[in-house]
Amino acid sequence: FLASTDPENQLPRAPVDERLPSVSIIVPVHNAARWLNETLSSVCVQTYSGPIEVSIFDDGSTDDSASFIRRWRDAFLRIGISVVANGSRWPESKNFVAEDAPNCGIGFSRNRCIEQSSGRILVFLDSVDVMMPSRLELQVPLAVENPRAIIGGCWKRYPSGSTEHYEAWANMLTNSELHLEQFRECTVLLPTWCMSRGIAEAVVGFVEAPPGSGEAEDLIFFQKHLALHYDENRAANVPSLVRAGDYPHNPVLLYRWSPQSASARCSRRRLIQVRAEAFEQRILT
Repeated sequence: FLASTDPENQLPRAPVDERLPSVSIIVPVHNAARWLNETLSSVCVQTYSGPIEVSIFDDGSTDDSASFIRRWRDAFLRIGISVVANGSRWPESKNFVAEDAPNCGIGFSRNRCIEQSSGRILVFLDSVDVMMPSRLELQVPLAVENPRAIIGGCWKRYPSGSTEHYEAWANMLTNSELHLEQFRECTVLLPTWCMSRGIAEAVVGFVEAPPGSGEAEDLIFFQKHLALHYDENRAANVPSLVRAGDYPHNPVLLYRWSPQSASARCSRRRLIQVRAEAFEQRILT
């Protein structure tokens, strides 16, 4: 479905409909050079016709990520997609720390992406994953209709077949189970998240924990969102969690499995701790 993964060969966007909500695609990067062409090219084939901005933060990469990002920054601007890109090791960046700045973690880099972005709607894209062409077109209207909900989406593993049972479970949850199983898992997975900017502001962004510390930043954000909005939304009979797309025929994302991913680094003990604390605070107190 990708026309080209070469930034030099991307085609100009069709005329932008400024009446539609502006979207910022949040792309945190750390040592992702081998995936960035595929990931960022998936932005260029989106069927959504509203304004699109790509917000990229390079968090202490030691590979060629910076050069790939700069090439894509030029390509996005040439074809009519707004872009803001910074990095902790980039001397020209307002977020420059030092040429040997350390990797500060996925929560840190996501927050920098959000801070420097300007879109009304935030769409999260990890640097190893690939958006399907209809992703924004499917999710953005739901985010507008549900401003106090996290909009997730159906997804397929990439490469196909990895974590097969988890993929089936996560994508086959009913709308009611998305809410009922909130203390079991993130029932909508972060790589598929789309939301109004107000959601991120209300939660006050992601926990910034160093890599290797058991970040669980997605689960903590998920539980904070529910702590803030779930009871009020339920009383108003509106959802706190929504899922777009159709599994397996029309997913919004190809979700790459890798043993080096942030989710793989987080221990089960840490995840249980976060869920137990949320259950205690919201249910037992």
